[in-house]
Amino acid sequence: MLITYTLEHVAQQYALLVKEQRQKVINYEKLHDKWIMHININRNRLLELFNRLNKIEQSMNNTKNIFQQFDHSKLS
Repeated sequence: MLITYTLEHVAQQYALLVKEQRQKVINYEKLHDKWIMHININRNRLLELFNRLNKIEQSMNNTKNIFQQFDHSKLS
């Protein structure tokens, strides 16, 4: 009878430990998913900023070219 009680007690403790560990894993997965979403949002923002900078650079180059063409035509 003592052996049965001890086995039941060990089984209960083991089940509790497994439950706690499972909850830790679930919490870690939630945190991981949250960070992945956060990283993706920041990545998208950076891509948008780089695209804006590229458009500004293209506009500056176009403006520079227009003025260069104007200067050349003025000199001719």
